[in-house]
Order: sequence, then structure tokens, then C-alpha cells
Amino acid sequence: MLIFINIFNQASTLTINIITIFVNITKKLKQKVDKRLTENLGNWWPVFNLEVNLMIEKYIQPGIDKRFSSYMYYEQISIKI
Repeated sequence: MLIFINIFNQASTLTINIITIFVNITKKLKQKVDKRLTENLGNWWPVFNLEVNLMIEKYIQPGIDKRFSSYMYYEQISIKI
């Protein structure tokens, strides 16, 4: 039993370490992208970011919502059967 607890503890610690590494890599990539966009777009970076967010809300999000709602509808039907 003690061996199992030890293995479980090591596995959970390893998982936490992997997640931490992934989060750090993601943060560094975001910083690099933000820096590069700021260098390329200068003062227009906030405007560009706003436009991208508006395009996502207007064109992409409705498609995701539509697909997700139809997926949930089929899931409900399969659960009832």
C-alpha cells in the first residue's frame, strides 16, 4: 500500500510539474507574440486586437455556438434512448 501511495504521489507531482512547464511556455510565447505585434503595429496594436476580437465575436463564435448546440441536442437524444 505504501508503494502505491509513493508512486501516486510521484505521478501527481510529475503532472503538476508538466502543467507548470506548459503554463510557463505558454506565457513566454504570449509575451513574444505581444512584443512582436507591438513592434510591427506600434500604436495600432490595441486597435488591431479589438478588431480581431470583434471579428471572432461576429463570425466565428456563432458558428461554434451553433455546432455546439446541435452536438448537445444529439447528446440529449442519445441519452434519452
